[in-house]
Amino acid sequence: MYLGFRTDPLTQGGTAIDPGRLPPFPPLRTFRTKKAYHLALFPNTFFSLYPDAFFRVVLSPKSVGKTVEHATLLTHKAALDAPNSKFIMDEIFAFWDNVNTEDIGICEAVQKGTAAPVYEGGRFSFRFEEPVHRFQNMVIDKMLPQEETRYRIPKGDKDAWLADTDQVGAPEITVTVPPAPEKQKL
Repeated sequence: MYLGFRTDPLTQGGTAIDPGRLPPFPPLRTFRTKKAYHLALFPNTFFSLYPDAFFRVVLSPKSVGKTVEHATLLTHKAALDAPNSKFIMDEIFAFWDNVNTEDIGICEAVQKGTAAPVYEGGRFSFRFEEPVHRFQNMVIDKMLPQEETRYRIPKGDKDAWLADTDQVGAPEITVTVPPAPEKQKL
């Protein structure tokens, strides 16, 4: 199961991950050179794919209170030939390392907060947690016995897919729900 979103368009914000600092992946279509894709694969992997780099994190639970994060930054061979490529790649990795270090602190604070006896559950911030809430609902859909929700496509996903592929009149996305197995008598 996964959760994903897209940053479109990428802008020049004065950060290490600004587009155009390294050449884009060679087979990349032109309309994708100003977009980034961010995916989380349940339960422990997430990554960001930019036109010029791929950043991946794998979380390895070690105990109830400890998880180790493994980060990888990948790019393509042509990026190595760019002027100042080593410096740029070091900056990109340092940027992601800083962002993830901040996120770890936030996650640890949330874990402490949700463990407090006064916390009764629910969303923290409707404005900023739509992707988290959507992911939680996807996990719940998979865990519940109702067949009609197990394979649903969340509202808006079909339109996002069509916009991302730049297809006009693209085929409808359909999901076939397999019939429930017959119960056997013992």
